Amino acid sequence: MSQGSDLRDTVALDLPEGAYGSESFFVREREAVFRGNWTLAGFGHQIPEPGDASPVTVAGLPLLLVRDLPGDVRVFHNVCLHRGCPLIREPVHRQKRLTCFYHGWAYDLEGRLRARPYFLEGGRHDIVDSKAGLGLEPVRSAQWSDLIFVNLDGKAAPFEEYARPMLSRVADYDLSSLRHGDRVLDFDVAGNWKLVAENWLDALHIFAIHPELNDFADQSGRERTEVDGCMFPGVYEFAEPRAGMVLDPSRRHVMSSEGANKVWSFFMFPSVFIQVRPDHLVVFDLVPVAPDRTRERIHFYFMGEAADDTEHAEARRVIYEAWDAINAQDVGPIEGMQQGRQSTAFRGLLASPYWDEALSHFTHLVNACMAKSGLAHG
Repeated sequence: MSQGSDLRDTVALDLPEGAYGSESFFVREREAVFRGNWTLAGFGHQIPEPGDASPVTVAGLPLLLVRDLPGDVRVFHNVCLHRGCPLIREPVHRQKRLTCFYHGWAYDLEGRLRARPYFLEGGRHDIVDSKAGLGLEPVRSAQWSDLIFVNLDGKAAPFEEYARPMLSRVADYDLSSLRHGDRVLDFDVAGNWKLVAENWLDALHIFAIHPELNDFADQSGRERTEVDGCMFPGVYEFAEPRAGMVLDPSRRHVMSSEGANKVWSFFMFPSVFIQVRPDHLVVFDLVPVAPDRTRERIHFYFMGEAADDTEHAEARRVIYEAWDAINAQDVGPIEGMQQGRQSTAFRGLLASPYWDEALSHFTHLVNACMAKSGLAHG
């Protein structure tokens, strides 16, 4: 916006009243937004071997990540057919069958019900024919690298189409050697999940609260976050890396020769932020807990043994601490906005027509999901 511009040049970003603090809106958007799109459910490293299963919760629903005998990942609703009890409460490993802890009903790794102990009467067990059609309800899922995504209502576009803006931009990156690092950063933020997501999309705040980032790439030379469907991509290039930016400053081992001097960032609506650096991957996963509380976890992936060896331990520590400091700088403004949005003095956002295009599109996506589901004013 030029110096001569006034408020008429701004764009207003409006969500319904209560969108950032209402319990009823929180419940409605959990169904409309999180169950209606592709959402991060978990990670392949949680179930590394055939017969492994791990319970997770997505959008308030209990799910079960399973690796079947051929090694493929499957996702089911973690609900036993008998009484609706969650089948598994803790991760299990190398099982041939998944057995409900309540009454012992057993399912194979493809989700089919196989046995019901004492079901007919005392001493008489029911062995279920695998062709009977009884089994755990599957959940539509997709996997990219170690990340497992689900679409709970089954109506979203195919994952390859949904994530195309990211997949096409990093198509030449070799992600096959990536392994989960030895630390996860965990933040409990007293703010609505949308404020956390909007902060990721807000490229204008860098100069004000992230002096280290601004020193590396000045605000005057930054670009706004792009918009491409349900994906928000961004990229910047650098001449020489700084400590905490790459694991190995020599960049002898990178995932892409073309990306040796690039940092790609992708926000995938509604709740995951992925940053692809020359020699590692950073994944931010936000989990809405309440209208005014969000859990944010940051995962790191490094190439091969660099994920947990002693040789790279110091370099990993610097990366972890850099992200810990940057994210901590964001928490205060997010929690402050949560309080400010409850004030009668707040009458909606006045946003930059340049910097806040991504925020405007994010708001549009939330509103569109609510309207499509018929839950906007439910």
